[in-house]
Amino acid sequence: MIKLIGISGRAQNGKNLTANIIQYLTAKEPFKVSLEEYLVSSWLHTSENNNWQVKSFAYKLKQVVSLLTGIPVGDLEKEEVKQMRLSDWVVWKLSWLDNYGGGIDLFSDEASALREQQKRIDEGCFYVGNEEVVPTVRSMLQVLGTDLLRNQLHPDVFCNALFADYEESYLNNTWYDDKDVYSVSEHDELLHPPEYPAWLISDTRFLNECQAIEQRGGIVIRVERLGLESTSTHRSETSLDNHVFAYTLFNDKDIPYLVGQVKTMLKQFKIPYNE
Repeated sequence: MIKLIGISGRAQNGKNLTANIIQYLTAKEPFKVSLEEYLVSSWLHTSENNNWQVKSFAYKLKQVVSLLTGIPVGDLEKEEVKQMRLSDWVVWKLSWLDNYGGGIDLFSDEASALREQQKRIDEGCFYVGNEEVVPTVRSMLQVLGTDLLRNQLHPDVFCNALFADYEESYLNNTWYDDKDVYSVSEHDELLHPPEYPAWLISDTRFLNECQAIEQRGGIVIRVERLGLESTSTHRSETSLDNHVFAYTLFNDKDIPYLVGQVKTMLKQFKIPYNE
């Protein structure tokens, strides 16, 4: 049975919403709250009643950003937080060109940037640009995650970080759910071997992430939201725009409409769910 589902989609298309709907529908026992209540009760998303756990390639990146900014990791999932401007992280970006090439220098105060700008002009640079940049939480995640760690450290940095925790365990085999540990024999363990956990990876953004999921027997689905125009051209938002996915969901109406599509998708891939 499929144990890995990657979810792709541009910002605000409903990737986390889709993951939580799958969790609700596939719970070990039907939740006694409505779907609407479940969606707004984040503590239920980590309930032991969930067969599927929501994971994120960027979770460990968010832990780093949380340490740098003091923003709790959980808040970094919120769209309004991602759009926040980080006034303490304002930077002046000085770009320059001369007969030998060019470069970009960063300064934490405007006075230093202006002095360097004048120095470059005096040295004969034929282009000197000085731009004040106030990063948002989203742009910090993008620059640190893609421009630095993926492009400068290792292209599979987030695949390696996430799947370091993807291990087989007897606890993932539902046969043991109602068994006492002292009543399980070695023969039982042979008949009911350890299994991998069921993960929903709600931020699949790059081809190598798709490949990491598919190589482990998983699938990658896409969530589209027609009519929502994205202005971001960052690679983390656009690199899978032309990818062929195992299934595409359209989140352009109400939640019941999306739920119906999710049920059809689960049925197609023979993933059991509660009606």
